[in-house]
Amino acid sequence: MAGVNLASFKVLRKKYTEATKNYDDLRTNSFHQEGYLIGDSVILWDAMWGYSNLYDDLETLEIEIKQQLRACSDLKNRNEYEDMVSEIEYIKSNCISDYKEIKSALGEFGDSELIRMEEFRIDRL
Repeated sequence: MAGVNLASFKVLRKKYTEATKNYDDLRTNSFHQEGYLIGDSVILWDAMWGYSNLYDDLETLEIEIKQQLRACSDLKNRNEYEDMVSEIEYIKSNCISDYKEIKSALGEFGDSELIRMEEFRIDRL
């Protein structure tokens, strides 16, 4: 049983690594190091999609890690996974801020864009 749990933690660690890399890539492709937005409206619209999808992925991953931590009370490297949860919460907060900054910079949206944005859970936070 412990082997199954450890294997699932390895899968969660891999998902975490991929999500943090995805966040770093989104930041690099959306913002200059000085904090200014990069790109035209098409690039920034794609970034909004990316932040929305990443937020949803992080939300799911956070739940999965917390469930595994509850199931494995004697996990040796528990602190590592608790730190992942904290980092996920931090990145989710950054995703919301970055998303809102991009949305604000883009300004007015057409009807089709507004309809698509209704799909973004992050837009309702």
